[in-house]
Amino acid sequence: MSEQYDLIVVGSGAAGLSVALSAASSMRVAVVSRGVLGLDGATCWAQGGIAAAIGSGDSPGQHAADTIHAGQRLNNKPAVRWLAESAPDVIRWLISLGMQFDVVNGRLALGREAAHSFPRILHAGGDATGAELIRALREGITRLPQIERYEFTDVCEILKAGDKAVGVLARNRRGDLIRILAPNVVLATGGIGQLYCHTSNPSEADASGIALAQLAGAETADLEFVQFHPTALAPVEGDGNPQLPLITEAIRGAGAMLLNDHGMRFMVAAHPQAELAPRDVVARAVWDQISRGHRVYLDARPLASSLRARFPNLVQACHQRDIDPRVQLIPVVPAAHYHMGGVKVDLHSMTRVP
Repeated sequence: MSEQYDLIVVGSGAAGLSVALSAASSMRVAVVSRGVLGLDGATCWAQGGIAAAIGSGDSPGQHAADTIHAGQRLNNKPAVRWLAESAPDVIRWLISLGMQFDVVNGRLALGREAAHSFPRILHAGGDATGAELIRALREGITRLPQIERYEFTDVCEILKAGDKAVGVLARNRRGDLIRILAPNVVLATGGIGQLYCHTSNPSEADASGIALAQLAGAETADLEFVQFHPTALAPVEGDGNPQLPLITEAIRGAGAMLLNDHGMRFMVAAHPQAELAPRDVVARAVWDQISRGHRVYLDARPLASSLRARFPNLVQACHQRDIDPRVQLIPVVPAAHYHMGGVKVDLHSMTRVP
């Protein structure tokens, strides 16, 4: 069997659903998801917020400069500028969809996190930003009959006619092979975290999108650029699941500190911004302590009175490990988090495969 659309989106996280919603005004769209739409990828797990230069004194130019500095100037600078300049409009678009960002005194709450020179991080539900983002996007999708959903469907191949992509071959929940056809195919399949022994990524982040693209003739770039989050909840010995609960960076922005098992706050000597140094700096410092035989802990005890209200997911994850973060240190390890490399595209997200 085969179905014809104007656009196929492979993946149903924030990127995939945003593309589908944006295109649906003029296209018939198919969204292909390995599991339940929006719930089978990394977005719904995301605790940290969304950066946008909308605060007093801030600007997209400063946001871009901070990003380029944190990337040690290896960034694609036009892409960084486009991202920073687009971010305020994206926030307004998400609000128009019904996303409920956290508010303080009637204004959007802005937090400051690592490597940002201004408070510009918007959160939802404290540390449940990803879940709220997916809720708003899913509700937008369900209101549009021109978007067809293929849930529990795994894409096996990008179909081509000559050198042009014309659709995908996929296996549905019954195990049947189906052809979904369209002149436009978007890959929004997430990262590669499951290739590592410790990751914040769910099981779907297995690099399959990169494999699909390569087999179709697309180029890849910067595959070595993997960001490790400094603070995942350390696994219990013998736990074979590589996905670890993430401890949001916002808690360090609020005042939590990193200590080794001698009680030394090692980030003070590692970087002028201490716990708010760029992620790669903090992750290397944490790993350096571990490689020297130390255990590393996050000390959230100074925030005890506000932990449950501000970081409910953290409290829940700790309690599942019989840790009370109000009075106990939280054991942490670095974990594979973002993949900045991947399929090579231009500023319009186009590969070399037409």
